[in-house]
Amino acid sequence: QRSIPNLSFNSHIYSGETSARRVMINNIYLRQGQGFLGMDLLEIGEYFIVLEKDNLQFKLPVLRDWIAP
Repeated sequence: QRSIPNLSFNSHIYSGETSARRVMINNIYLRQGQGFLGMDLLEIGEYFIVLEKDNLQFKLPVLRDWIAP
């Protein structure tokens, strides 16, 4: 958990069409499959996102900021 950087959700757009889904985290627009801050954004769900860092996947609720411990 300490290796996960602080994440600030700015926006979340969910659509039934995968290509229309996107989030803005730390003022960076992202789509599924893109990488940022040493992590990969694997999935944008209706109420969550799935990230991967160092081969470890984890799910975060959308529009909830993450502050590293």
